[in-house]
Amino acid sequence: MKSKSDFIRLFPSDYVEFEKALREPSPVSIRLNSGKVSIDDLASRFVCTEKVPWCNSGYYLAERPAFTLDPLFHAGAYYVQEAASMFVERCFERVRSFGQLRTALDLCAAPGGKSTHLASLLCGEALLVANETIRSRLGSLRENMSKWGKPNVIVTNSDPKEFKQLGDFFDFVLVDAPCSGEGMFRKEAEALKQWSIDLVKHCAARQRRIVSEVWEALRPGGFMLYSTCTYNLLENEETASLIVNELGAETVSVDVSDCRNIESSEYQGIRGYRFFPHKTRSEGFFACLMRKSGEKTDATSRGIKRKIPKKEYDLSKWFGTKYKLMFTEIGGRIRAYPREFAGEIEILEQRLRTVSSGIEVAELKGQSPAPNIDAILCDDFNAAAFAELETDLETALRYLRRETIIAPAGTPQGFVVLTYGGIAFGLVKNLGSRCNNLLPPARRIQF
Repeated sequence: MKSKSDFIRLFPSDYVEFEKALREPSPVSIRLNSGKVSIDDLASRFVCTEKVPWCNSGYYLAERPAFTLDPLFHAGAYYVQEAASMFVERCFERVRSFGQLRTALDLCAAPGGKSTHLASLLCGEALLVANETIRSRLGSLRENMSKWGKPNVIVTNSDPKEFKQLGDFFDFVLVDAPCSGEGMFRKEAEALKQWSIDLVKHCAARQRRIVSEVWEALRPGGFMLYSTCTYNLLENEETASLIVNELGAETVSVDVSDCRNIESSEYQGIRGYRFFPHKTRSEGFFACLMRKSGEKTDATSRGIKRKIPKKEYDLSKWFGTKYKLMFTEIGGRIRAYPREFAGEIEILEQRLRTVSSGIEVAELKGQSPAPNIDAILCDDFNAAAFAELETDLETALRYLRRETIIAPAGTPQGFVVLTYGGIAFGLVKNLGSRCNNLLPPARRIQF
């Protein structure tokens, strides 16, 4: 935006209401991990005022609790996410109406809100690549994906241009583009301080480079969801226009008839969807769904040469059968991912900078695999694989601070899964007199 008049041009009849909304508190919303919990499981913990209309697992809370002090937050039972960002689900439903997907990419994924959402929506039926270019942001992305517990995910640290070498690999690409952050003015004071027209122009140029470079990795007939948390036309409709007119695509409509006050926008033939804080219970957001021109290729067969890694372990007794996992060892660490995506994962590991593939479930201690915390956070973990210990809040918080835990008399020695409210969140090794706390140091809470 160049000036206040540009804001007014977007909604001339209700600018006063928009400006007033920016002075009001931001709404609080969470998205449940339906693979681990139901809304009934959390009803006693939070006051949920209403459901997010465009997301089946999204709920508004009456107030913002101290999420860091809730063991279920660390268990990946829910994700704290701004409500408008959950609109990915409504767009993805439209994509699914065209047929099955096999591969998806979240190009700008950190800290992981949209990637965890996509991982749930894919239901293990497709492979998700959660990519983050900025190395300093990888820790939060990897941790959040680990907590969410889906093995059909590979985390990468690659520049958008590196995806060109994959050819038309992906059926769906999400570009939640770095932007000037106008939609976060209410929530993040720093966004308002940093804003300038030069920043808008810089972001627009970067967005166009990003989508142009990743475009070759999207198959003909595949879908790109382009989104920002900003308002201006330059970063939104005008960038989408470049995709449509220069790269070759068409915008795809999304049904929002049951979603109160989402604004459908039409600008130079570009159809997008806008969220304004005075109309929806959310921050500012823009989304545009596009379909790549060209003859559709088969989403289930791209001539991928599957080459099963030689060194496998059988840890199937630790898990159920939801994902049909295979277990491979590299450098003493054993990872698990769906066997049907072994070929795609091998290609991605060869051509991208891979941070993690699937779930790292164990580490070799001599010749024996020792489970790690990510194994028990998998949403298909077999609760009967190890002894369990239900904890109270005080004990759970001691564990999360990486303090020593003393197991009650009668607790079996060896690996013990800690639960809270019946949901696994931690792992210890019970030595009898005390327990070794197996929480990774980077995940320790500070208070």
